[in-house]
Amino acid sequence: MIGSQQFRTKFLVAALAIAFLCGPAALAADGPTDPNVQKAKDILLKGVGSGNPDTRSLAVMSASLIGDRSEVLNKLYSMLETDKDVPTKVTIIATLGSFKNPAVIPSLQKALKDPVPEVEMAAALALYGLKQPEGKAFLMDVLQGKQKATSGFMSSEKRSLARMTHTPTTTLLGMVANEFTLPGLGSGMESAVGLSADPASMASSSVIFSLAKDKDDPTVWAALVAALGDKEWATRAAAVHVVALHDDPTLQDKLLPLMDDKKEQVSFRAAAGYIRLYIVAHKSQ
Repeated sequence: MIGSQQFRTKFLVAALAIAFLCGPAALAADGPTDPNVQKAKDILLKGVGSGNPDTRSLAVMSASLIGDRSEVLNKLYSMLETDKDVPTKVTIIATLGSFKNPAVIPSLQKALKDPVPEVEMAAALALYGLKQPEGKAFLMDVLQGKQKATSGFMSSEKRSLARMTHTPTTTLLGMVANEFTLPGLGSGMESAVGLSADPASMASSSVIFSLAKDKDDPTVWAALVAALGDKEWATRAAAVHVVALHDDPTLQDKLLPLMDDKKEQVSFRAAAGYIRLYIVAHKSQ
């Protein structure tokens, strides 16, 4: 029975990564397929299929750069049902909430009944962000001591990270990085929050996200593109994020070498960003 459950979980995880390419493939039906899109898909496939839950979470987080395509949503719903790792479930819920798509509400409402307080809390925050009364009611109960927000299911370090991802400061940083998104594409919120909540990348992401607001200044953007080659992985990862969200297909090739970056924080975002810019390029044709 355990082996069967593990097989189903691995199948659903793999299906999520395969779904990442369904939208772009349809857009390119009348033209040649970029082989590097397949490479990007394979990188994400390996990430969400990893036995390391932190790696799975990072791959899902990076997917927020692509968008809420129906196939991606369906597989995220499936992962939320089957994945047993609490931080991974919290990341999935936060990613679903970041899409701001009313279609995710039923799945979040179901997660609000999860037996793990951290999962309930994540669902409540996502529902509140979608202006759903259940989310507000749950948060009020937490405030009044009627609901638990944390438990022993997550280590103290991961609980701290989970709390950081929902602070006003990091949410604001995510919104700053969000300004350039096009309809139908992901906001990248969870990718931004992941960078701004990680002590190792917090400083770099703060600087880069702030500078990215000057999107009409060619000098600033030249510096941000140059930061893709920085020696610090945190700077490279943040630069990949803002370059992807700039939605300029001419920058697509700049992300290609970073798909081979030794740091998964960089390579996953570069893969998702490459797919995103591929979609943008074909939307403009």
